[in-house]
Amino acid sequence: MQDTGYIVDWPEVVKRWKAGTLEETFSDALENGESWIEDLDFYTDSHALYCAIIEAYDEFGGALPAAVRKKSDQFMNRLISDDEHCMDLGDEGELFAISISPESAIQFAALGESIDFKGFKKAFDAECSDETKDILGGDDPDQAFDENFLPYIEMWLSALKRAANEKKGILIAMG
Repeated sequence: MQDTGYIVDWPEVVKRWKAGTLEETFSDALENGESWIEDLDFYTDSHALYCAIIEAYDEFGGALPAAVRKKSDQFMNRLISDDEHCMDLGDEGELFAISISPESAIQFAALGESIDFKGFKKAFDAECSDETKDILGGDDPDQAFDENFLPYIEMWLSALKRAANEKKGILIAMG
């Protein structure tokens, strides 16, 4: 399975969603290079990695200090989770698993900037199972945090910052 991110002109997406044409015009618009949509070119589109990041956070999140956990939950639970995805488009996840309006991108970018994700390493190393570290670390489980967990979070932070700066939205297709 693949997860693909797109940066989009939000008013155009909403217009097409309300008109019922978003699903049928999305792929062609992307393929034809229409200006309202662009592939974010995430460094990975692996859904398995997305799931492993969720698992890792589930395993070590409880070891974070309460104030840090509260902020990181607000970020992770809406973007990188199994349940409460941000769905600003209102499609209930029908077309896109995650849809982030420009306003939400600004909020998530600011929230993400306020979290010291590098500071999660100690909890990650102490609390993540060997299985999770093996999945994220590949040939070197000791590098799981630095080689996959942190870069994955930084990928999201970069996308959110770009969307916030350009006043655009983000759509994430999973499948």
